[in-house]
Amino acid sequence: MLIYAIVPPETAPQIDSLRRAGIEHPLAKEVLNAIRQRSPKPVRLWRIINALAKSHQPESRDHRRYWCLRFWGAVRVLLEAKFLYRHYCFISAQDFRLSPRRRTRKCYRPQIWRATEQRNQSVVESQCEMAGSNLGLRTSKLAASRDQTDDGPRLNAKQRTLSIAQKTQSAASPEMISAAAQQLAKLPRDKKRWSGWIGDTRCYRNMPIRLADGRQVFALGALRGKIIYTSQPNGPIRVVATLGTGWDRVSASEVKIIKNQAAQTMGQLKRGVNERKSDLKRRSAQANGRLPCRPGKHRGRPRRSLL
Repeated sequence: MLIYAIVPPETAPQIDSLRRAGIEHPLAKEVLNAIRQRSPKPVRLWRIINALAKSHQPESRDHRRYWCLRFWGAVRVLLEAKFLYRHYCFISAQDFRLSPRRRTRKCYRPQIWRATEQRNQSVVESQCEMAGSNLGLRTSKLAASRDQTDDGPRLNAKQRTLSIAQKTQSAASPEMISAAAQQLAKLPRDKKRWSGWIGDTRCYRNMPIRLADGRQVFALGALRGKIIYTSQPNGPIRVVATLGTGWDRVSASEVKIIKNQAAQTMGQLKRGVNERKSDLKRRSAQANGRLPCRPGKHRGRPRRSLL
């Protein structure tokens, strides 16, 4: 039987061990008593802190956060003085050690094709000469059959990307590229008001869409698979006279998103193109990062004043 707490009689003189150790935090004794009353086993740190903060009946979330921070400060003082011991998210008045969990071995099927496809040809030929190793011969034949089609040898992903980029660059003249860039620069930079989803694409207000009858309209919002559209951006709704012509509600599966042709042209030019590293750009970015913020702006998240 292990005795972990001894309660002295009321007439016995008591010595304040916290004050004797130089701990003057007003909440240190409350934290230590709460942890000792739980059990000799380790308990979760923030479960204790949240319970102590709740016991003070905070009036708001800021007030509750204020008490949590104060109790956390008391815990840090007790940890430094070795009155408490912490491992990960557990804490106790006695030193303890957590046993690691047993990891289960992940069962997976080895991918033989990917492992043998990347072998060197000399290794495959040497294995074919060995008795009983027909895997290399079958692999080389299978790789040859996969790499060649009726039209000729098949290109890999990088070669296909480069060929597409070359075709796009040759098809788009400098005048077309300049016009597409100017058209993108004229677009408004207003903040989008997001709504529901159209398939896998997030819908926003005034998104250009095409109906099943071929009309080009603007989405006002999406909700539960339904789209409310208007014939003009920010057009009026709930007008009975214009129902079906000026605005209406249709299913999201019946509309098609209209993509910006200028954006598609500029995006296709970037296929297979890697940006060249520039020391000048790196130094300029570092210099811009060291500049102060504009008047009225500040870095980081806004802090709320604690009660």
